[in-house]
Amino acid sequence: MVDILLSTYNGESYLKELLNSVIEQSYQDFRLIIRDDSSTDDTLHIIRDYQMKYPQKIVFLEDTLGNVGVIASFDLLLHNSSSEYVMFCDQDDVWLPNKVELSVSKMHEAEKRWGNVPLLVFSDLRVVDATLHTQHESFWKVNKLKMPLATKFEFVCVANCVTGCTILMNSTAKMKVLPFPKGIPMHDWWIAGVVAKAGHLVPLCQTTILYRQHEMNVWGTKKVNAGYYIKRLFQLKQVWTEGKKLQPFLQALEFGGVGKYWYYKCIYFFLRRL
Repeated sequence: MVDILLSTYNGESYLKELLNSVIEQSYQDFRLIIRDDSSTDDTLHIIRDYQMKYPQKIVFLEDTLGNVGVIASFDLLLHNSSSEYVMFCDQDDVWLPNKVELSVSKMHEAEKRWGNVPLLVFSDLRVVDATLHTQHESFWKVNKLKMPLATKFEFVCVANCVTGCTILMNSTAKMKVLPFPKGIPMHDWWIAGVVAKAGHLVPLCQTTILYRQHEMNVWGTKKVNAGYYIKRLFQLKQVWTEGKKLQPFLQALEFGGVGKYWYYKCIYFFLRRL
């Protein structure tokens, strides 16, 4: 059984497309657990409508905690997951029909190789615009993510290669990553760092999702050109301050200080461009 965790917030524009793509997966041994983070649009109505249509598939986790933010919301969802495997879901994407099936198959391969250690399967994404027109065929390629180099612990700590909406992790990994500590930049980065250190990140070198980019994205992708890096050279004080803000996150991962962070950041910058 796979628990698919979805945190929603004012997602009425694209939520139905996402829910349909999950419900229609070729692999059907799953349940979708949803928590809403105090939406003010029609999101709640959509969730309840789908829950009525698919009561065996959808669990709506209701609480009185209000708007806690995306990281804390996924922390709550993860604490309410009890299945052998866990996936994460974003409200505005579209899952390709065999996303769960491919991920589970890759996980079984990894389990045969490494046994019951923390394991996390993640895949490539097709980057699309708000109307699902393709912008980039490969998220990995446009972001120069070379596998398996990108999965090494030191490089994961300076540049996350794991996009949350592609994650499938086992229960051993789940127990390792909880609870989410304060000061982490994003839940998927924390999870990737913990599993990279304690177990294995397993790249699935296929596209499993249409990764929608629009004006309301909490987190997304952008193509960075040479001009961006030239500009950053003249903002070294700001850049160093940004690195210092990651100190609680780096300490929680037992990675080291900001100096080590920038050392590996520079090395990785060149290695991914060779």
